[in-house]
Amino acid sequence: MIKILQAGVAKSGNYWLYQILKELYKYNYELSEINSFIKSVPEYNKLKKEELSYKDQVNIDTVEINKNHTNLYVSSIFKRKITNLDEYVKKASIIWTHSEFNSGAKKLIASVDKVIYIVRDPRDVFLSKINFAFGNYSLKYLKKRTNKKNFRKNRVFSSSFRWTFHICRAILFKKKYPNKIYFVFYENLLSNPTKEIKKLADFLEFDLDYQYIKNIALKTSASFLRKEDSSHVSKTISLYKWKSKINEQEAKIIDIRS
Repeated sequence: MIKILQAGVAKSGNYWLYQILKELYKYNYELSEINSFIKSVPEYNKLKKEELSYKDQVNIDTVEINKNHTNLYVSSIFKRKITNLDEYVKKASIIWTHSEFNSGAKKLIASVDKVIYIVRDPRDVFLSKINFAFGNYSLKYLKKRTNKKNFRKNRVFSSSFRWTFHICRAILFKKKYPNKIYFVFYENLLSNPTKEIKKLADFLEFDLDYQYIKNIALKTSASFLRKEDSSHVSKTISLYKWKSKINEQEAKIIDIRS
């Protein structure tokens, strides 16, 4: 079975991409569930009892890539250095990271078979980050913020800078590993999910019947996922929400920096 690394700036549709990759993986290998390393750690049963950002979060192999080492983690409640990366990858199926592709990413990318990088319009990424920062989960586990206006004013600079840096690093790695890294665009997924999922399946070299692809598109649609996890899937899913949600100054700052 192949090993997949999915990456992208936080709030770029990473949760949705993971659900799609998971279903593709299960259909291709005829599995009821996929393997994950995190289930083998002694703390797993305790972590399962925590109320996290979304339902399946505890089961996902999430990593933080540093220049000298890689950490596995579960949300903001558990983190541990990976001492044997090959063993970690061996027990995983789909690995998720929000980290940029720094020099420490080389070994991880070399250890997996395929890398899927998701890109979303930076203005919508900014909006999604603001909403998350003041959501129930963030207020419970992260910083208890109260001034949304000031937070938003400060975050527009850091969000656009991080988006640009993250994307530029991914493009550089794409040039180094042209056949291993695939870019998927959130807006294309939203416009034509069946077509984009078929392209993903082809890149992963999964020979799936088109009816399977259509079933996956349905099973990973917002309306379906919302039934499973209403707290994490937005009630309104549409292209370019930023057009009616951000002001002219914010749009200008993001446009200049992105």
